[in-house]
Amino acid sequence: MNNGNDEQENPSSQTEKQNSEASLLILIQELSKLIKEDKEKGKTVWKTGKMLSELKGKSSVKGKKPDFIANFEDDFESLVAENFGLRKDETELRMAIFNGITNSDLITKKMTISHLAQVIRLDDKNAREELLKALREMEKEKDKEKENKNGKYSEPYTVQIIASIVSQYKNYLKEQSNNKKSNDNLPLYSDESYESNKNEESRQIDFSFINALYTERSHSEWRQKEKSNNNRLDIWGPDLKTSYFREIESIYGQEPIDEQGLVGLFCTLFPILKSNNLNIQCLDCLKALKVNKIHQRQLNFSKIKGIRTRFPDAIIVFNICDRNDVKTTLGIRELSVEFEFESFNYIRHEHYDDKVECDLIVCWKHEELSQWERWKKSYFYNKSTRLPFILSVKNLLETGEINLINLNKS
Repeated sequence: MNNGNDEQENPSSQTEKQNSEASLLILIQELSKLIKEDKEKGKTVWKTGKMLSELKGKSSVKGKKPDFIANFEDDFESLVAENFGLRKDETELRMAIFNGITNSDLITKKMTISHLAQVIRLDDKNAREELLKALREMEKEKDKEKENKNGKYSEPYTVQIIASIVSQYKNYLKEQSNNKKSNDNLPLYSDESYESNKNEESRQIDFSFINALYTERSHSEWRQKEKSNNNRLDIWGPDLKTSYFREIESIYGQEPIDEQGLVGLFCTLFPILKSNNLNIQCLDCLKALKVNKIHQRQLNFSKIKGIRTRFPDAIIVFNICDRNDVKTTLGIRELSVEFEFESFNYIRHEHYDDKVECDLIVCWKHEELSQWERWKKSYFYNKSTRLPFILSVKNLLETGEINLINLNKS
């Protein structure tokens, strides 16, 4: 009776084993075909990682296996290398991409393995998904531009851009963690604790770091634009016009179109500013420069100490004067100055990361503050680090006044 039962069980067990082996062989064939199809395409890489994970699970099951698997017992990487030509690091990366991205629908046709390798550096699943969604939106935006520009197309993002965003976000989380540890050591209900918690709340970003992608991409496009402009040596700016400094029009003919032209214009304009007693009365600036009695003081142009190509570009000396007695000098202040054709070039050139302090950006034109605010939010700008004030020469010629722009106001 028992022998009969055993005979009935054996065919079933044998069939199950055959089905398992057939399933494994099909998986091997599909995986081999997929790897040959495209090793770099993001969607394909994700599918490859899925199949590799499945193969690893089946190859680790105890019991009889097909010869091509049994020969690689406890050595999955050698199995993959022998059958599919993938190195250990290539295998691990594909499996990591599969495990790190749960929704493959977020992977677009333009995404490659290099792009996804940067995305999965983010530890948080929601952050990875938000980043992928942002990349997809950037592709749509570029597709629209392509339609409007007769088929001309540039890549919506690069590996370097994504890597930069991920690093910035990871640094921000680390900084947040350090701030939390510091707050944990503060006494309960102290004013300092309250302010720290308040600052912590104000810096919750809800993945707004994604905005930095657009800023980074604009940097890349700006560099391409600058390179293109440098090849057009015959271009000059329009005639220089001003209602307040007529003498400059007889000395300097055209508006600047780059930083070199701005430096030349400012140096030509400097003695005129000095003789017209134009001054800096910005209270925020005076306070930042530690000028005493800021409501009674002003800074008058004195001399250019020097100009160079290293950051910062120049040192300009100002006299500290009483507003009611400008001829009496109460002291001097030397301001470190960076010349930029557009004020936001200060960010594009990454001077904000320089250890040398800069007091003033002298630019030709200043972009809308929204661009700076977006950068400050996206790059997790440390408010304890003071950004330079901005003097727009174009605005100066239009208004006849020194109106500094304070980037540190929120």
